[in-house]
Amino acid sequence: MRVTMTSQRSVFDAVPDELSCTSSKHMHKLFQGRYTRIGTQGPEVDQAFRSHVAHHLEDILSLLQSEARYALDEELGWPEQWTSVPLHRKLRRIVALLTGRIFVGRPLSRDNEWLKACINFTEDSERVKNASLKFNRFIRPFVVPFMPEVANAVQNMKKGGKCLEPIVADVMAQARLNVVGEKRTLPKPGGEGAFMTWILDYLPFNDPANAERLAIDQLIVCFASIYNTTRLLGQVIEDLASQPELIQLLREEIEEVVANNGLVVDEDDNRYLPDSSLSKFEKLHDFVLVSQGSYSDMPERRSNPTLAEYEVMVVLVELLQNYEFRLSSAVAEGRSLPLSRGCPKSGKEPSHDGADVVMLEIRRRE
Repeated sequence: MRVTMTSQRSVFDAVPDELSCTSSKHMHKLFQGRYTRIGTQGPEVDQAFRSHVAHHLEDILSLLQSEARYALDEELGWPEQWTSVPLHRKLRRIVALLTGRIFVGRPLSRDNEWLKACINFTEDSERVKNASLKFNRFIRPFVVPFMPEVANAVQNMKKGGKCLEPIVADVMAQARLNVVGEKRTLPKPGGEGAFMTWILDYLPFNDPANAERLAIDQLIVCFASIYNTTRLLGQVIEDLASQPELIQLLREEIEEVVANNGLVVDEDDNRYLPDSSLSKFEKLHDFVLVSQGSYSDMPERRSNPTLAEYEVMVVLVELLQNYEFRLSSAVAEGRSLPLSRGCPKSGKEPSHDGADVVMLEIRRRE
């Protein structure tokens, strides 16, 4: 199977599915957006993705790879003996670190309170979705406002907003400076408050609601990334861990690409694989598409990786290069690589309440 990736401009022509205008109404209804605010983001998010993210692919790839090394080190460590870890719990934090590094910037992206707020908001919003679906749609409006899951989601949304307050204030202040004649340079990905600065360019000037809008939009972007990318990455790792012969095949491809193309050094002396090298990971990208059931159903995804797929590939490269990993015997039994969307998968969607937790066994590669 062959994958040919196109230029960076076409890669991010569309925003992530969960943030697209066509999905907003569905997400708003599914996740009770009247309370969680999911699905309430305006066109400014779409415009910021289209106008800014697409032009900074190399910066994003450098940040993703640097942060992936940090995140795996923090969350998995370097165990010399086989060690069990809860896969999806670890992945949520890893993805939160990657997303925050790009869109929020350090030091907040690594702040524990911020990470907890984002992850808990995502988990609580999923609980809201699951709990609300248990009720008939006609009585749902009378029950949902009083569900404890809603109260928890709102509480964590407020905590996340509180963490963002200093950055929002700075973004707003910088915008006012621009109005009085001082030149304002838009930050690159990874700059503090970068994404909120981009969003502000598409909001009405001097609207008193802008500060709250920036915080909500940022939290929704983090939710969408954690919710979507964690599920995709978890499924890919589960499928891959059950087939060691494919692990070796992908490692050989990574070693070949690195040997033939080398690494690029960015302005912060971080070594990373540029897009021109990542585009040569044909087997790896094919595996990601097959695992999520997108290879045959969405041919355009073969040539235009999404941001989530880039995040997944970056984490997989680091994982394959540095760790041995396998599923626990109970989980691995009977699993095989899905060849299409319709193929059955034995693994269940992980529950945030303790059921069906997938345990991954890892150890450092020698």
